[in-house]
Amino acid sequence: MATLRVTLDGAPRLLALSWIPELQWFVASSVDLGTAQVVEVRPLLPAIGLFLVLFLLLIGGGAWLVEKRVLKPLRQLRRSASCVAAPRRWRQGNTMHHCRLAGRTKLVS
Repeated sequence: MATLRVTLDGAPRLLALSWIPELQWFVASSVDLGTAQVVEVRPLLPAIGLFLVLFLLLIGGGAWLVEKRVLKPLRQLRRSASCVAAPRRWRQGNTMHHCRLAGRTKLVS
């Protein structure tokens, strides 16, 4: 079987040629790609939906892992470094934070 893109009657077409040995015939089929629905989308919708859900779960899982393994330890490191550098001045807005130094909790005022 061979396929070719050709122009028939001024319109682009897909031409397929095949040989049937039992009949000793060639079969030629011409398809107008502009009007023919080559792939039906409706049966693919569940697979597309599943792919999107899995993709979103993968992205969410990656974001969660980055938060847990990278960002949270960096925040804790920054908080600890701030407590060590200036324990009396470390505040965020109007809330006080606890600094944990050498196993003891110290309230920052």
